[in-house]
Amino acid sequence: MTDAEEMVAFRLPARDRAAIQRLVDEGHFHNRSDFLRYAIKSTLREYAAPAPRAPALPDLEGVSLPEPAPARRPAAPRARKGVNL
Repeated sequence: MTDAEEMVAFRLPARDRAAIQRLVDEGHFHNRSDFLRYAIKSTLREYAAPAPRAPALPDLEGVSLPEPAPARRPAAPRARKGVNL
């Protein structure tokens, strides 16, 4: 165990322990610790601070946009000499 890890003990009712063991026996989790780590991480993720939202776009009503540029002439066909790389 590293300095960043800490062992924590807490009491669980027999009914909860039996439900966790059933999930382990069914193969959903490797062991009870795996279940508890998953439960804690998913709960922490659920309550994590939401990501900052992008600022709202300004209202574009009444804004004059430039005219579209005229279409460009198609490029002249190129000679097909040499090796195409």
